[in-house]
Amino acid sequence: MSNVEIKTGSEGPKHDPYHYTEVIVNRVSRDFTGTVTSHNGLGNWVKVEEDGKPDQLFRDSDQGDWFALYAGVTVKAAWKARMEVDTRRITRHPCGQRAIEEVDGMPGETLTVCKSCGKVLSGTFDLSAVI
Repeated sequence: MSNVEIKTGSEGPKHDPYHYTEVIVNRVSRDFTGTVTSHNGLGNWVKVEEDGKPDQLFRDSDQGDWFALYAGVTVKAAWKARMEVDTRRITRHPCGQRAIEEVDGMPGETLTVCKSCGKVLSGTFDLSAVI
């Protein structure tokens, strides 16, 4: 059984912040029990936190391979699965349609909007885009 989280934010100095994205898989299986994090931002790395063992940090060009080895799924597949769950959650609205799109709002803002009725279903804000 696995759980996928996606975190975004900013890192680096306050006067020049950089955006980062983390894909985190919490996995419980007979082969591996723990958390695998893929971080893409100023630095790119994969961190493996296996229950009962010291944390491992991979900073080489094979990050995706390490992530897939421990998480049991690629970063792209984990991202897609999480987005599918979020899309199913936000598409339950009065007009009953499932046609959604992401549009830009104010600077740093991304809105998920129903294509048929125009209702805003959710939104995210990236502070590093405006600072």
